[in-house]
Amino acid sequence: MYDGARIIGTLQVGVRRSTKLTGDDLRLLSGIANLASNALRRISLFQQVRLYRDMFVSASDAMVITDLRTIVLDVNPAFETLTGYTRAEAIGQKPSLLRSPHSSQAFYETMWRDILAQGSWTGEIVNRRKNGDLWHSYQSISTVRDEQGRPIAYIGIGRDVTQAKQRERELEAIAIVSTVLRAARTRAEMIEIVVGEALALFQARGASLSIYDPGTKSLTVELAAGTWAAATGMQLAPGAGISGQVLASGQPYVSPDVRTDSRLARPDLVVEPEWVASVPLIADETPVGVLSIGRAAPIGSADLRTLVAIADMVARALQRVILNDQLAAYAAQVRAIMNTVPDGILLLDTNLRVVLSNPGADKALALLASWLPEQRLLALAGQSIEALLQTPDSGLAHELTHVIQQRAGKGPAQSPGSGQGAQRPPEQVQRIPDDEIRQGWTVSSITSEVTKKQPKAGQHSPGLKRRVTP
Repeated sequence: MYDGARIIGTLQVGVRRSTKLTGDDLRLLSGIANLASNALRRISLFQQVRLYRDMFVSASDAMVITDLRTIVLDVNPAFETLTGYTRAEAIGQKPSLLRSPHSSQAFYETMWRDILAQGSWTGEIVNRRKNGDLWHSYQSISTVRDEQGRPIAYIGIGRDVTQAKQRERELEAIAIVSTVLRAARTRAEMIEIVVGEALALFQARGASLSIYDPGTKSLTVELAAGTWAAATGMQLAPGAGISGQVLASGQPYVSPDVRTDSRLARPDLVVEPEWVASVPLIADETPVGVLSIGRAAPIGSADLRTLVAIADMVARALQRVILNDQLAAYAAQVRAIMNTVPDGILLLDTNLRVVLSNPGADKALALLASWLPEQRLLALAGQSIEALLQTPDSGLAHELTHVIQQRAGKGPAQSPGSGQGAQRPPEQVQRIPDDEIRQGWTVSSITSEVTKKQPKAGQHSPGLKRRVTP
């Protein structure tokens, strides 16, 4: 028995020895063998078809079969799940119903040239689901041929790689924004970088970043770019506009056509249908502002996740810059007040570095410590700062003594211990109560009164007398 040119079995018939098979008998047996071969072949084909059908139905990848005109003949359940189109909706259509704006006509022309020339094509395509969401498909399209090698259909297999691509895109976007943010030296530079990167990363028409003022609870559009540039400097009352609502709710906002939203603060800036996404900037549960983008192409869930990831990073960076700006302004105010005080005032951080000092303190430091700016202030007149910052055993202030070298006439200065030095009267250092001082900082005061005694004839000058009082 043959299946074409391939032997698939034999048909054996047992007869008595006295019986001789005639030619008709042999022809009959050959016909029966051929019928059996055809039956077995049909059974094998049926089993193969059933196997292929089971594979087609149970495959986790989306599969679509088209004729040579690319009209859909069948799709599997995975196709329905991934695209949102039912089998009935897809059959009779063309695969172009999945086409998204991310792939140009030139891209598809090149793809089909490869299929016609080589019989297959493999690559990535950004498709669009029935609900408008975009998904990344790793696609393989092959030509189906008959036994004579003639093309009879096409089969496409697509695997959803959206999550992997989304994670890759998020990491790339975060890396880009993180790199450029580190290069920013001021809040203005940081905001300019963020808005510029938002335009580029999302291919947006417009982008803006608004900053929240906790004092007035209002929002100010610090910078808007693209078609939204005219909105720069606009102020929004508490809860006003889309941005105000986003910040108040703490939730992202997406609109397929923002022109239909009555909360739009500047409708004159949006003259065409435009998708808009706004996300709150919140760091450590503290509102910082709102980041928004607008574009013609749909903003899917993957785009929104990327925007949220960038917004979280930007919120933390902006919060640090805003706090630093506030601290710098506070320091300038403190310095201005300190400079009006005749006493010496020192502001130390937790690492005993001098954060601020007024002229009186600078003079005292020159006398009491071997210290240079940017160094830790470890001691005054031989006593450790840690000890001096503790409450003294008696009185309100610690008393310090040191030796000042004197000059006799125009002669050279004498070294300590040579009899030419004079011991200084007690100096005093007092820690100022820090009820209203930033936590972890210490303020100390050094108040001085200087008198000079004229030496008697034949005696060395006792030197300068400095009295330091709290």
